[in-house]
Order: sequence, then C-alpha cells, then structure tokens
Amino acid sequence: MYTAAAEDYSAKRSNEAAGNVEEYQSIFRCSREGMSNFDEFQDGWESDAFKSCLAWVDGLMTKFEQG
Repeated sequence: MYTAAAEDYSAKRSNEAAGNVEEYQSIFRCSREGMSNFDEFQDGWESDAFKSCLAWVDGLMTKFEQG
C-alpha cells in the first residue's frame, strides 16, 4: 500500500522535473562572451569597485572606533 503511493508520488515528481530541464551552458563560455557585453565591465570598473569597498570599510572602522 505505502510502496505504491511512494512510487506514484515519485513518478509524478519525476515527470514534473523532466519538464523543467533546460539546455546546459558552460559558465566559463558565457562569462567570457558576456564580459564584453555587460555595462558593468566598462573601463574603470575595477577601481570604482575598489573605491566603493574602501569607503564601506572606512565607514565600518569609524563605527568601531566611536563605539
């Protein structure tokens, strides 16, 4: 009785999962192709990210020094 219910449940979920399958794409290939297509990776993005992180750390250190 329980085995049949478990098998039915498993078959139902397996069929649902099979409908959600998508084509595999290489993350490395996509990132290599996308690096030249995204606005985030324009000239100077590295220094902007570094400056933003540095400002955040400076703010955090100021809170620790005051508190």
